[in-house]
Amino acid sequence: DFGDYWFRSGTPSFLIKLLKKNSYPVSSLSQLTINKNLVDRYEIDNIDITVLLLQTGYLTIKYKDILTNDITLDFPNFEVENSFYNYLFADYIEKNYTENSSIISLLQNSLEKNALKDFITILTSIYSNITYHQFKADEAYFHTVFFLILKMIGFNIECEILTNQGRIDAVIKTNKTIYIIEFKISDAVEALKQIKENKYYEKYLIEKRQIILLGIGFNQEKRNIENWESKILNKANPQQ
Repeated sequence: DFGDYWFRSGTPSFLIKLLKKNSYPVSSLSQLTINKNLVDRYEIDNIDITVLLLQTGYLTIKYKDILTNDITLDFPNFEVENSFYNYLFADYIEKNYTENSSIISLLQNSLEKNALKDFITILTSIYSNITYHQFKADEAYFHTVFFLILKMIGFNIECEILTNQGRIDAVIKTNKTIYIIEFKISDAVEALKQIKENKYYEKYLIEKRQIILLGIGFNQEKRNIENWESKILNKANPQQ
């Protein structure tokens, strides 16, 4: 059978620990641009994680701009990308590689059925299982775990999407629904308000699918989801 045999024989535990220790923004790994002059740096005491990912083969050069000397990096294939995120996700939530599948399946089903209450309950459970000693109570950590969860779900996922009014945290597209998601270290009401005020939904109004706005608030002290708010967008009158 086709499988990720290469990856399984060389699980990058060192790289994963380095990514976590340095709070590396893993959502930026795809289509990452750096200057070519950085590629030949081998400073062991102050190692550049992006360069290390390239030198070890987890990222590869996809494009070179001759004028700027910049190169665009990305995963070499689906096997490497999927396996890398799987192992990273398992390490963050302290589950083994095989335990992820049941969690992912539950998340997929809840979104397909627009069962947001179930979706949030599962997310809350995931955060609850992250032990205290490795949990960083900052927004970057929440974002990273949430991003990895979205990557594992397997739908059409876009993160940190730039618009003319700001940056959307995440967009999930299922067969019938588009979820526009904002999460904050504050209150879900504020997160939902930001989606509405910045009109993050505008670029998706031409889609035939239903649009659901979802705001998620995280509590730093509880190290978990505090609350959530959702709204089904009225395309005829989005301001309602």
